[in-house]
Amino acid sequence: MRIEFTRSGGFGGLRVAKVLNTDEMPEEEALALKELVKSAEFFDLPESLRSRGADKVQYDITIESDGRIHTVKADEDAIPPSLVPLVKRLESYALGKR
Repeated sequence: MRIEFTRSGGFGGLRVAKVLNTDEMPEEEALALKELVKSAEFFDLPESLRSRGADKVQYDITIESDGRIHTVKADEDAIPPSLVPLVKRLESYALGKR
């Protein structure tokens, strides 16, 4: 599974990005990410999740897995609860905390 993650916008406009490949990760980490993707029902989410207002943090996530490619673009107030754990995990990778 290949995952592209970008966090941008907000008041400071800071951008962080990370590309992950579960084939290149320790098995335990790869399985945890795959489970978060499954729990989020990522491939069933709409491509755009937006709320009203300005200066919001934006998340762009593209996942390629088993011949499927799906992108979700969401702002911080429109992320469904099922997606929050995946976003937090990907954000921690992008910030170098994993």
